Amino acid sequence: MTLREKAFSGFKWTTAGGIITSILDLGKFAILARLLVPGDFGLMAMIIVVLGVTMAYADGGTSNAVIHRQDVTSKQLSSLFWLNLMAGLALYALIIVLSPLIASFYNEGRLPELLAWAGLVVCISSLGSMHQVLLRKHLKFDTIAKIEVIAGVVSFTVAVLFGMAGQGVFALIWGQIAGTSIATALYLINGLASWVPEFRFRIVDLRGYFSFGMYQMSERSLNYLASKMDYMLIGRFLGAEVLGAYMLAYELIVSPVKRINPILNKVAFPVFSIRQDNLSALRNGYLELTKLLAVLVFPILTVAALLAPLFVPVIFGKEWALSIPLIQILALVGLARAFGNPSGSIILALGRADLSFIWTVFVAVMNAIIMSIAVRFGIFHLAGSYLVLMVIYFILGQEILINRLVEMKWSQYLKVFVKPLILSTIVGVFLLFSLNFVVSFSIPDIWSLLIISLIAFLIYLPGIWFTERPFLIRLHESVRIKKETNSHLSKEE
Repeated sequence: MTLREKAFSGFKWTTAGGIITSILDLGKFAILARLLVPGDFGLMAMIIVVLGVTMAYADGGTSNAVIHRQDVTSKQLSSLFWLNLMAGLALYALIIVLSPLIASFYNEGRLPELLAWAGLVVCISSLGSMHQVLLRKHLKFDTIAKIEVIAGVVSFTVAVLFGMAGQGVFALIWGQIAGTSIATALYLINGLASWVPEFRFRIVDLRGYFSFGMYQMSERSLNYLASKMDYMLIGRFLGAEVLGAYMLAYELIVSPVKRINPILNKVAFPVFSIRQDNLSALRNGYLELTKLLAVLVFPILTVAALLAPLFVPVIFGKEWALSIPLIQILALVGLARAFGNPSGSIILALGRADLSFIWTVFVAVMNAIIMSIAVRFGIFHLAGSYLVLMVIYFILGQEILINRLVEMKWSQYLKVFVKPLILSTIVGVFLLFSLNFVVSFSIPDIWSLLIISLIAFLIYLPGIWFTERPFLIRLHESVRIKKETNSHLSKEE
């Protein structure tokens, strides 16, 4: 099987897994939005910020170094495994120690108790992180996808059951703990069958990993802080209830985009790392990755922005009305963010973690300055500032980092957007017309939502097939060849 076929197979599996887990997350939010209050989601958003920053340090930044290097030894992996475990325990202790200060920052007295429970995910995930990295390195994305779907089902079930039992924010916490626990257990069960870490920890084994990993660790923590600066400032200045409404909009719009990007990047980074000496192949791969994003993201965000006034009251309830205009603003944020994120795979594949770190410092500083000013004028000013910043980052990042690294022109890059953008605009126009038409007949909102969504589906799919047929056929052929190859190998065995 060629590298292209492996990449498309990985995309197929990770896309399927990402779609299923996104549906589970949407279902979980829809159900819990009826059982919890916005303040519960706001508290969870505060917790998520703390856990996200902590997780950036959990592996010392070495996981991508393991994927990037093609000469990793079993002894080095063993030392890295124990490093991950020790880091997880140390970081959990740090969360406990700092929780009173975090509670003071947000002015939320319940946070120390909540963080003591939620922080367990840091320890739990450290046990299986190395085996997950090895699956990614060897392009075993089918296994990763299956594990993530199972974990998503468990998280959904536990969260809903605790929500129905009236546990409030603990429904979200226990759902996350349960999902992380089952994922870790499955990574260990699968991984230990092929590689068992030795009881070995040597500093010498870590040489070369920390030089790459230190940039990665710092870059990831700063990147996460930069991306969650809005959560931190809203929680600090506007309170848990407003943060809860913002979180719902963010999770519906930006998070699915963020989920698509890791899906593609999980496949792209190992593949780009193998091709790191072939600049032309990197450029072509990046353009194909961008085209996939355009085909997927444009219609999703167009439909979400236009239908927000319908689906938010129907699915989540009228008490979430504040989320509607936020969804419409964040849809544009999602577009800028979607097409800016894949650049990380190229930068890391070329071994330039230093550039990624410098860029992240710039983004973190800009976000802190601009958003801290905007939030004082209210939630919509902050969301608007987020949009302006993301557009600036997209343009500068593409020009300074990607175009120069892979010797690409703007005309080559923008060409991949044209057809999906035109088609999504057509879908948007039809949606607006359909929305006014359906509403004039006083049809119940749930039926209006279903009818208009079906119209969008029936317009976009034939349209994208007509406009991007060669690309879609090539994608389909790569997946078909993968299936036939697997079938042939199975028969030979």
